[in-house]
Amino acid sequence: ICRASIADGIILMQVSVDDWRVEALRKLNFPFVMIGRCQDNHDLSYIDFDFENAVLEAYDHLLNLGHKKIGFFTFPETWRKAGLGPSIRSTLGFQEAIKRYSIEPIFYESNLSVEDSCLSIREALHQHPDMTAMVALHNSIAVGAINAVQSIGKHIPEDYSLLGVALGGESE
Repeated sequence: ICRASIADGIILMQVSVDDWRVEALRKLNFPFVMIGRCQDNHDLSYIDFDFENAVLEAYDHLLNLGHKKIGFFTFPETWRKAGLGPSIRSTLGFQEAIKRYSIEPIFYESNLSVEDSCLSIREALHQHPDMTAMVALHNSIAVGAINAVQSIGKHIPEDYSLLGVALGGESE
């Protein structure tokens, strides 16, 4: 945390749900804004992506196209365990979609590399041969999905639908 008068304020990124930095800056009364949000956002300034709603809309769209088996490929397990907002909130959106639409949960966490994502999605394709659509939460996961599908001689969008949510962002 910056305590000297070198900076007029701080921009916090990679905000976790219970972020110690937020509480420390609040106690110091030091100006800050966040890219992301935490659990208690009272009197805080932030900009964030609505992961929960985006995931619900992704499932709604794919189900309206007729898909019944949809794989969800999201941020690394380490992000969830660290309480990072994008992972937590996208997982909440996934859980709500499964509950709302009464569909089978097909859930995979992946490191943010094309190679790791490809391996994870190939495993999912093997374990769920009736899966016809995928939701990817990062650009490297989406590319990994394309590579995995092509590696089994199939194609997007002819054989599988792929919907990217919040593509881009930071890597591990």
